[in-house]
Amino acid sequence: MKNNILIISFLLVFILIGGAALAQDIKNIEHDLVMAFHQIDSAYNKEYRNHDDNDTTDYASLVELANDEFQEKLLDATSKYPETLTYGFPALQEAGVSVATAPDHKFRCYTWDTRTGGSYIMHAAIYQYDHNGIASYAEEGDGYDELDELNTNGQTIYIGFYSGRGMTTLFYQGVSLVEFRNDSIVPAELFKTNKKLLSNINFEYYLPTSNEEGLDGALLKCDDNGKTIRIRVINGKEKVTRNWITYKFDGQYYVPLIRKKNKIKKKG
Repeated sequence: MKNNILIISFLLVFILIGGAALAQDIKNIEHDLVMAFHQIDSAYNKEYRNHDDNDTTDYASLVELANDEFQEKLLDATSKYPETLTYGFPALQEAGVSVATAPDHKFRCYTWDTRTGGSYIMHAAIYQYDHNGIASYAEEGDGYDELDELNTNGQTIYIGFYSGRGMTTLFYQGVSLVEFRNDSIVPAELFKTNKKLLSNINFEYYLPTSNEEGLDGALLKCDDNGKTIRIRVINGKEKVTRNWITYKFDGQYYVPLIRKKNKIKKKG
C-alpha cells in the first residue's frame, strides 16, 4: 500500500514538474518572438525619424530583414511545438501580432503589419494547423482577424474574416472559406452565385466622415453555428448601407436568400 502511495506521489511530482517546464518553454518561445517582432518597429522608427543626410543606412532593407527573421522564428516555433496552437500568446498580441483561432483549436492565423506599405497597410500571415500532425506556412497578404467554423457531414469548413485599408479612407473586408484536403488547407468553393461557385467574397468601402444613423459598424456577421453569413450591402459609390445580403448553408452550398417583394394589388 505504501509503495503504491509512493509511486503515485512520484508520478504527481513528475507531472507537475513536466507541466511547469512546458509552461516555461512556451513563455521562452514567446519572449524570443516578441524580441524579434520589436526589431520590425525599431527599424521602421529609425527609417522615419532619421533626418541625417549623411546617414546612408538602408533602413527600408532593415525593416524587410527584421520581417524575414521574425517570420522565420514564428514558422519554426509553430511547426515544431504543438502547444503553440493552443497557447494564447498574450505578450505577442500586445506587441502587435493578431492571433485568430478556430473554435476547434485545429486552425490558427498569425497576422501583423510589416511596416513596408508606406501609406498603405501591408500584412503578412502565418497559418498553423493540426491535421495528421502540426504544420504551418507563410503567405503574403491579409490574414484572418477572426475564425469561425461550420461542421457538416463530418467535414469542418473554416470561415475566415479579414480586413484591411487601401488608401486613407478606403477600406476593405471579406470572408473566405477553407477546408482540410490531402493534409493541406485549400479554398472551399461553397458560395453559390448566379455565375459560379466562390470561396471568397470581399468588398471595398469608404469610411464615413460622420456616424450614419442606423449603422452599428459591423459589416460581416456569422450566426447559427456557421450556417448563416451576413454581409453588408455596399452601394455603387462604395458607401455602406443599412441592408444585408444573407447566405444560408443548405447542406451543400451557401446560397443567398432572396427577399420577396410584396405585390401591390391594383384597385378596380
